[in-house]
Amino acid sequence: MNELEIISPSLAASVITKKELFNTFSLKDEKEKGTDPVVARIKQLIIQRVDTSPKKDSKEDRMKYLNAAQNLLESFIPVRTLSNVIELYHDINKHLQAENRMMRTLINESMNSIKIFMF
Repeated sequence: MNELEIISPSLAASVITKKELFNTFSLKDEKEKGTDPVVARIKQLIIQRVDTSPKKDSKEDRMKYLNAAQNLLESFIPVRTLSNVIELYHDINKHLQAENRMMRTLINESMNSIKIFMF
């Protein structure tokens, strides 16, 4: 990805899209893998909710988008049953809570720095 960004940022932008990154997903393949039909549809609906491309046309945002897409697809691999969907939901929820705690800590530290600076 970094090499592509150096050679042609516009080409990188055309490759880092939902259409390109999620083109390997299909309901037919999910059926062949033994995925419960409802679970396959859940995966499809989640992918449909993904933005079509990064919000900003920058190298950093394309990398974030690529990483997020890859993480989502990797997290889908073991998901075949509704129990797996629930497990994935709980895993994602744990990560979001940890990220939220980290953000609150950073904000509090920043606010404390501002208070010290002001007084």
